[in-house]
Amino acid sequence: MELHHEFTVPVAVDDAWRALLDIERVAPCLPGAVVEEYDGKTVTGSVKVKVGPVSLAYRGTAVFESRTRRRTGWCSWRAAGRPGVRARPGRRSPAR
Repeated sequence: MELHHEFTVPVAVDDAWRALLDIERVAPCLPGAVVEEYDGKTVTGSVKVKVGPVSLAYRGTAVFESRTRRRTGWCSWRAAGRPGVRARPGRRSPAR
């Protein structure tokens, strides 16, 4: 799966980059995300996502492998979880 989204924020680039790297500050902006531990390089936590009747819960670890002065970087992550599907009795999608 690939997700892509862009937006502009009215602050200096260095200030925005510093804020985005503040994991404990950013996590509350992601509904369902919980940071359990963060040491400046490795973050352990969980995330719960619900899209329509499908819910997913993952628990894992991400490691920031590279952060450069040019404001680029990448991280590796490992997560485990299981999808769940909940049907609501009495509700059906209209046939098309």
